[in-house]
Amino acid sequence: MRLLACLLLVVLLAACCPGAIVVSLRSQASVRGDEITVGDIATVTAPAAQLAPVQAVVVAAAPLPGTTRPVRREQVEWRLAQGGVKGFAVTGPSVVTVSRATRTLSPEELDQAAQDCLRQQAPELAAQMEFTPTCATSRVMVPEGQVEIRAQASGTAVGALRAVRLTILADGQVVRTLTVRYRLRLEVEAPVAACSLSVGSALTPASWWVQRADAAALPGRPLRPQEMADRRMRRSVNAGAVLTTDNTEPIPLVIRGGKVMVVVHVGAIVLTCEGTAQADGAAGQSIAVQNPASKQVFEAVVIGPGRAEIRL
Repeated sequence: MRLLACLLLVVLLAACCPGAIVVSLRSQASVRGDEITVGDIATVTAPAAQLAPVQAVVVAAAPLPGTTRPVRREQVEWRLAQGGVKGFAVTGPSVVTVSRATRTLSPEELDQAAQDCLRQQAPELAAQMEFTPTCATSRVMVPEGQVEIRAQASGTAVGALRAVRLTILADGQVVRTLTVRYRLRLEVEAPVAACSLSVGSALTPASWWVQRADAAALPGRPLRPQEMADRRMRRSVNAGAVLTTDNTEPIPLVIRGGKVMVVVHVGAIVLTCEGTAQADGAAGQSIAVQNPASKQVFEAVVIGPGRAEIRL
């Protein structure tokens, strides 16, 4: 009966006042954006030139995703008047219940985005990576629209633990951020020590062999078999330890305390002398060399095994 009376009022207003504006409220409405407009919650009858401006009048802020917000008829009337609309009538229910259109991102979607981010950091090892969440990833409700998930590795890796910060956007606007954490397992074929190896000991074919190992918690990258030549231990390790770029280092071309042949270039003149290296030196590195006779120390650049040069 009440609905019939409202419809009758609309018909009478339209018939008696051809230029009148009638705003017929709905009992429920759903919005996608951050604002509630008259057009979102009502059917508007108005002259063509006034229809769009009336529909665009903002009534209130939209509710958060998954919640509702009541909009009262008096609020709509006040907003229309504030917007400069004249000669209008608002009909329909006294309260409109407004909800926010949403979509739900599943834990699987969020985990996929985070794990893809971590795999992209080492694509050559991506197939060997296994991730176990340290806590369950919850589903996330976001506003309806064009949804994008941006993932970025967060903080510094600690052992086998990894963290990824997810930023979720809807229609280009950030609507949610969260951090997901995983325990990583990275099983690879890697060289391991065949026995205990001390600092400075050179790696020989008898000092290591290859086996599968979890490299996720290791500092440095596991060495490849072809990289084992001309390396020595930077740190002492026990038998079975994975040999990496962190616990080994290239054998220097010049060894501290060892003899080094120094070539001195003075213009077109070339002189040679022998000295004692005061530090280890790799190719291109400047090291201190002592003249064993005068005890004088000078700087020379390493150019080869047991060789350095000075250009004056």
